[in-house]
Amino acid sequence: MSPTQHDAPLYVGEVSEHAVIFNSYGHVLLLQHNGGGMGPNNPQPHSPHYGKWHFPGGRLHTNHQPVKAVQREVEAQTGLRNINIIIPCHTSRWGFGNPVKYSVTYLATVSGSPLIYLPDDEHAMAYDWFRPADTTKLILLTPTHHEIIATAYQWAKRLGVMYD
Repeated sequence: MSPTQHDAPLYVGEVSEHAVIFNSYGHVLLLQHNGGGMGPNNPQPHSPHYGKWHFPGGRLHTNHQPVKAVQREVEAQTGLRNINIIIPCHTSRWGFGNPVKYSVTYLATVSGSPLIYLPDDEHAMAYDWFRPADTTKLILLTPTHHEIIATAYQWAKRLGVMYD
């Protein structure tokens, strides 16, 4: 019998951080997974992650300040240096193994619609800016990603950083 959310160990062994980044036009940045190869020119099409869309981000390391860490991860994966991290807008638990893993997703903005640089040592093969409504048609890394985009969009409107 596998553990449930309520009886799995509570020790947190890994935290990942990601950013839902909206540009000045209200579009969200998504990266397309290359399947685990290193870089945009090294796709691994037989991977279950291949072609799925996801948010930029990565693992939070011990003793790292969370906001600076997510900014560092976004810059490493996209080249963006001028993102404005606003608030954490979603948390989730993933996996029930030991140690337990959590993900924190931040609402962020960036001016304009900047070009993204995909380095050769990351797992993305493409990127695009999407209207939030259009993301419902995409195959995202997890079903939770759809919920995260909707939540981030609602927070952005509520905080006045985005308008309909």
